[in-house]
Amino acid sequence: ATAVLARPGNVLRFAGRVDEAIWNGRAAVRPDPESVGLRVPLAHVLLGAGWVADAILELGEALRRDDGRRAARIHGLLGLSYGRRGDAARAMTHLRQSIALDPGAATPRANLGALLLQQGDAAGAERELRAAVAAADGQPELHSALGDALQRLGRDAEAIAAYRAALRADPRHRPEPPARAATQHRRRHRRRI
Repeated sequence: ATAVLARPGNVLRFAGRVDEAIWNGRAAVRPDPESVGLRVPLAHVLLGAGWVADAILELGEALRRDDGRRAARIHGLLGLSYGRRGDAARAMTHLRQSIALDPGAATPRANLGALLLQQGDAAGAERELRAAVAAADGQPELHSALGDALQRLGRDAEAIAAYRAALRADPRHRPEPPARAATQHRRRHRRRI
């Protein structure tokens, strides 16, 4: 019965019916509180809905009950959750634990790279983002993020190459300009009253 409740939760999440997905996820966990396999998707839905504190609670409980098979994913989601909450130190700790448990995973490396870039560590961000690109080369967002880190380091030619790699991976991809470039663009094109 719990698996039947969990599956509609995922379907509802993708259909944009997040409140129902959360209700189904909580209903699935209630009769089987030991189930880590149900807590992780519920936490993912909660995080997507912006309920970061609830997601952290579910992930913490899942981590306590995990037998080690899902620890890398749980730590990665905890890192993402703490990052959204603004707790960079805890986010980095969990992301590094996720990477230690699954060195070939691209997502925790990409999230750690983005966090390091936000913290001003462009060299650390470049290292993590290069590893993420190596793990999942076909994702244009990773190439764009690497381009942002390289641009921050003043290595514009390499940044352009990374942005071009993003376009080769998906010609429809339009990289978001780095915050500094976006701010400069807005200042140049601001209307005067």
